[in-house]
Amino acid sequence: MKTSLIYFILTITSLLSFAQGSLTQPQEKKCKNIIEKVFNKTGLQYNTTQDKDIQRIVSNNKTIGYYSLMNAKGKIGWFKIIIIYSSDLTIKKVYIAEYNETRGGEITNPKYLSKYEGLNAKTQKPKVDAISGATISSNSLKKAIELSNKKLIFAT
Repeated sequence: MKTSLIYFILTITSLLSFAQGSLTQPQEKKCKNIIEKVFNKTGLQYNTTQDKDIQRIVSNNKTIGYYSLMNAKGKIGWFKIIIIYSSDLTIKKVYIAEYNETRGGEITNPKYLSKYEGLNAKTQKPKVDAISGATISSNSLKKAIELSNKKLIFAT
């Protein structure tokens, strides 16, 4: 019983660790520039949903999408991921906002990250293979995206 409780607490703690990120001011500016390019619009507004990790993207008082800021565990430290969704909850872009690991940088490659684009948060689980040399980071990225998808569904 005691072991089960400890395992449960560790599981919940590790899941919560993926969320609750924050960006520096330059990272936030870069993120918003990327969002404007993805939607081909400027002057967008961002509204917090019931989940503080999920932001609603608004243009002309209409929700055009969402973005999520997640943390993922690399081999040694954490890295920050931005997932941009359309209004129908399809992933439009995945962007690594911060990656400070000494290894595994291959996951920041836009070609690799584009493998997540087009997946719908409601209906599809990511089936992207890990990258050799970045196995821990790429598996952690996939878990963070899966958690983001779940959080997005509940927040909308």
